[in-house]
Amino acid sequence: MVPVATDQTGDVVLRLEQVEQVYGTGESVVHALKGVSLDVHRGEYIAIMGPSGSGKSTIMNVLGCLDVASGGVYRIDGVDVADLAENELAHVRNRKIGFVFQAFNLIPKMTAQANVELPLVYGGVGRAERHERAARALERVGLAQRADHIPQQLSGGQQQRVALARAVVTEPAIILADEPTGNLDSVATNDVLDLFDELAVGGRTIVMITHEDDVAERADRVLVLCDGRIVADRATGADMHRADRVRAAQAARAATPVDQPVADGGAQPPHGAHAARPQTTWLQTTPMPITAVSTVPVQETA
Repeated sequence: MVPVATDQTGDVVLRLEQVEQVYGTGESVVHALKGVSLDVHRGEYIAIMGPSGSGKSTIMNVLGCLDVASGGVYRIDGVDVADLAENELAHVRNRKIGFVFQAFNLIPKMTAQANVELPLVYGGVGRAERHERAARALERVGLAQRADHIPQQLSGGQQQRVALARAVVTEPAIILADEPTGNLDSVATNDVLDLFDELAVGGRTIVMITHEDDVAERADRVLVLCDGRIVADRATGADMHRADRVRAAQAARAATPVDQPVADGGAQPPHGAHAARPQTTWLQTTPMPITAVSTVPVQETA
């Protein structure tokens, strides 16, 4: 039976209440999180910073339902995740949350198109629909002309854009990004952050881990973790000019020929015709609300 949300938190989509995470026993015990409480509001863009071992990856694993907290309460849209069965948690991870990782985590022998389709395969989406949705997601990140490339034929920045397309192809309401620019140069970093800005303007809730101050400043709010506790929480004011940045980035992408060498060292696309990039946007995308968790399986269709 699907739990019914009992917490009337308005626009709070993620809530941690005195969450603890303990690993090991005896002398080897590690308290990775120590009574962390946090509200993330719908449409908010948050960066989490802190030194190695501060609990950043642990809190991301809890938020992504990849790990179960040792203590405290974690609610997604008012639903206590402790009340969800494993298949319900899998549904949340597949339909409600999009993940972006530092190492891209693309399947090496699969094309960009196939990598982006993968969450839809797991979700039981039919072949024709998932092909169309994946192609649209690649177009949105400016990689429609590289859909048939495998990861080794793409630069690091392009691989991360494929990973971002894969994260949003299911139209999740929440994006969790673990060091998404950690392996990128400054130009590719800015390209990826421009795409995160588009997602934020479009209403996505974003939680991002980063070690880089300039990356964190693109978020609305910066949290600092130390020794398993939140020690700082401040607003950045970045949202005041985000829409202008998005419009400028879209105009720049639209004016770039599809066969022009990309700044982050990507391979040339197989198409030779000079054409303007299609101007695509997430501004009008409405993310799927997280008001209930469905456990009805979706059957594969042609």
